[in-house]
Amino acid sequence: MSAWSFCPLAIVKRSAFSMGASYSAANIADLKYRWGSCTPRNKLHFNWRLIKAGMIDDSDVFAITVNSNNRNHIFASACSGIYESLNGGEQWKKIQGIPSTSRRTRALIQHPSIPGTVYAGTTQGFWMSTNGGKNWSMTTNRNLEINSIAVHPAAPSKVFIGTNNYGVMVSNDGGKSFVPSNTNLTSRLTYAVVTDATQPGRLYATTQNTATSGGFVFYSAE
Repeated sequence: MSAWSFCPLAIVKRSAFSMGASYSAANIADLKYRWGSCTPRNKLHFNWRLIKAGMIDDSDVFAITVNSNNRNHIFASACSGIYESLNGGEQWKKIQGIPSTSRRTRALIQHPSIPGTVYAGTTQGFWMSTNGGKNWSMTTNRNLEINSIAVHPAAPSKVFIGTNNYGVMVSNDGGKSFVPSNTNLTSRLTYAVVTDATQPGRLYATTQNTATSGGFVFYSAE
């Protein structure tokens, strides 16, 4: 996990170069309540702290979801499984229920308005739990690879998923079943689906054109 110290600094270096700015040094530090700081000697300090107690070492974290009603309740997905924290990430506990073959979970969401409902998009299907991750059920075919999940802000039972092989799919029953929703999309390889926070009826989707390797952004106004 030493890459945590390299990635932000590389971004700082590129950003400073693009703006024609310079700095004498940059480092990662635990600054408690500040995002970052600078000194009179032109040194930059960024506030990053590794929190992995309870996680298996060398776990690549793919997704994190925070309970909208309790910010200390967090789920995180890693190559070694799904973990839960009840104290803001200070301590993690691995939860059971999803087979090891489906544990590469690319997308993870705690439902914003239905307590206890958690959605997991894996490389082998869509999984859901209605009791806070204690039990899981797969509601799609196993050959579905899911990259992204979004819940309609004004319709709690409407769930969208972006997939590797079937484009955008939508559920109108809270994730129990899905149907394709790809009218006018030029590709079925969908990286992300995102709802518009200010316009509840709008959904954005990013796709890749497999013929040209180019990317596209689409929106739907329902």
